[in-house]
Amino acid sequence: MSREIWPQNGLHSQGQMLKINNNFSETRFAGTRSGVVRIFGAKGVDVTFEHPTPTELTSTIFIINKGLLVTVGDGQSLYLWDLRPVKPVLLHTLRFTERVSHIYSPVDSEWLYVGTEKGNIHIVQLLNFLLSSYTIHWNKAIELSCRSRPGKICQIEENPTDSNKLLIGFESGYLVSWNISEKIAETRYRCHAELTCIFWHHEGKQFMTGHRDGLIAIWNVKSTEPTAKFNPHQDEKESEADRVRLVLLCR
Repeated sequence: MSREIWPQNGLHSQGQMLKINNNFSETRFAGTRSGVVRIFGAKGVDVTFEHPTPTELTSTIFIINKGLLVTVGDGQSLYLWDLRPVKPVLLHTLRFTERVSHIYSPVDSEWLYVGTEKGNIHIVQLLNFLLSSYTIHWNKAIELSCRSRPGKICQIEENPTDSNKLLIGFESGYLVSWNISEKIAETRYRCHAELTCIFWHHEGKQFMTGHRDGLIAIWNVKSTEPTAKFNPHQDEKESEADRVRLVLLCR
């Protein structure tokens, strides 16, 4: 089975349309830069709806098993939609002072993780769409002595065998294994190449990272250095978009 990992939360720009692939079903989402969303693909599914005001969609996530959709407009406003009615219903909105770079909600979780361009992670309760007081600040996730920000949050992924552990990826190449209950960074990793994506092995003992220059690195969770590195595109003359796109084969 193959899975495509795209930078920028699974979105890629194509003209004036953002195409979002939902890897968990046949359903597809398409959002325009004016805030119109179309859901289609599965048998009998084809619905279009609009945001309350024109807004450029920068990210979106389907909340698995809950019939909910979260969209990000203009990089700062979050919208929670109920997809179960015939026509989707807007349930809540939430606005951030920081620009949002990534949103993530584990399967069957009650929480939405909101990563920002400043490198912080805010947590939203999905039930009432209220902001939690729990925040993962960038300077606590990486070294406390580090004075420069590690870049925006590129991706957040829950360890597939331990829901108490989050793997946080920063644009600069920093990665952190964060213990949610203890509120501490257990392990810090660093790859000196701009990060674009993360992918866990199903056993939760290894993960892979994709980087802007085409580098692919394999990591052991207990080691702060990659166990393997390779760059399948280093000898190929491909466009930047082709090099950024990473296809990981899972067996």
